[in-house]
Amino acid sequence: MISIDARFDAVATVYLAEMRGLVNGRSSMVDHARQQERLGVNTVQSVYLLAGGDAADVYGRNYLIEQQRIIHASSISLAAAVAGGLSVAGLLHRLWLWIHSLAAVYQRGMIVARPLVQFQWILGNTEEHCTTCLMFNTQIKSGRAWLALAEQGLAPQGKRLECGGWMCDCHLRMVG
Repeated sequence: MISIDARFDAVATVYLAEMRGLVNGRSSMVDHARQQERLGVNTVQSVYLLAGGDAADVYGRNYLIEQQRIIHASSISLAAAVAGGLSVAGLLHRLWLWIHSLAAVYQRGMIVARPLVQFQWILGNTEEHCTTCLMFNTQIKSGRAWLALAEQGLAPQGKRLECGGWMCDCHLRMVG
């Protein structure tokens, strides 16, 4: 599992366990989608706030609304996939993707809350890294600079990374 720091790791572990419980329970598809969406929305907001993000400012509020929209669409897609016969292994793979999405939200909260603090790009445990991640590896930038890159999809788990960010284990670490 992607590891950022003790706080994120604890929340991600609990979230993964709760999601596995939903998968293993195999409730009705509609119930599963609703439970997953509720859990996802609550967890996204929790990790953003835990990292230091502010849900009260316009930027934070808009970012969280966008994340909730993504979770809603993902929940509908997941329910349809389960109804279509997606295996338990396939469901568990989807959960790993969601953990990586949570990591991106957590890191966004970190850099938004600390615009002047320096952060370093750290490669994850992936066997092979994309050229974008290798290019950013060990680079140190301010939270403000990483936020500008994140807005372009060029932060860990970003959509514009060569790897697409789906299973990117890279993360930002505060320097100093």
